[in-house]
Amino acid sequence: MMFGWSASENTPLSPDGPEPPVCLVVVEIPGDKEDLGHALGRLGNTMITNADDAVLALRLLKAGWFLDPGLSERIFSFGLLNQRLVGPYRQAFINGVPENAPPGYRLSIGELARSQDQAAPTKNLWRLIQQYRKVKPHASADIAIENFHRSYGYQLPGTQRAVFLFMALDAMLGGMSVPRFRGVEINCPFRARITASLQTLPHAEAGFDSNEEASWLDSRGREIRNAVAHGNLTTIAEKAERNYNRIQSIVRLILRQYLEFSVKWATQSTQISSQLAIPDQSAPAAVYNKVLEAQSYGNIDASDLLRPEISAF
Repeated sequence: MMFGWSASENTPLSPDGPEPPVCLVVVEIPGDKEDLGHALGRLGNTMITNADDAVLALRLLKAGWFLDPGLSERIFSFGLLNQRLVGPYRQAFINGVPENAPPGYRLSIGELARSQDQAAPTKNLWRLIQQYRKVKPHASADIAIENFHRSYGYQLPGTQRAVFLFMALDAMLGGMSVPRFRGVEINCPFRARITASLQTLPHAEAGFDSNEEASWLDSRGREIRNAVAHGNLTTIAEKAERNYNRIQSIVRLILRQYLEFSVKWATQSTQISSQLAIPDQSAPAAVYNKVLEAQSYGNIDASDLLRPEISAF
């Protein structure tokens, strides 16, 4: 049983690769003499979830825009039978890519696994997301994921897309001026927590400066966030549009780290809570901020808790 998305016929391969749109495919094997309806009832939701996780993995890997396939079309192929689940943008590209679409997503063959036992950035990120699903998914990470996806809404103005990104940051960091988060006192400024997060991550972007990015987000980014929060959309619209990609890049890095930390917290809560002297039932977001605080102030070496075990690069 194959589940994929595409509105185009197969085209011959070229040195530049296939023309968009391309398919994202999930394969499951139906039982003997199982019909399409029964197979969909048994496997459909799992297949959709796995495909959605693949979309998240691609977006966490690097910058670049593509329409969420769930908004275009889902096709369940079962022998000669097809079950189509069309989305609101199923004909968005019938006349070509819209002029206002952001720069496209480019995936190289080196970022893909070409065999079951081969490691690759896309496969590593998909595995991380699968681990998060298996342990203990929680509201702050799910809210951050949802708003990160919403920030790809190309039809929305930059102010709205920036709002979604700041909502994702708030879910993970508790806001820019929070003194207490989920019952845990936070004594570390927003800028210092962002710096502590970014400094422990590998960066694919050449010239990436953690201190500079944290300083910019705490000043210019805060200006955009506050203007939007107070309804001053006209005055900030151009800045939000111009800096949207920069904000999204920061959120992408922190969200990858936060998902990895969520897995560690779910499996090592007793050990981590003892290190930080906080209850082992604390909310993951509160613990994450406490780890960033400890790393920033040098109270403990928390770099192992923040550094990814599954590399995205």
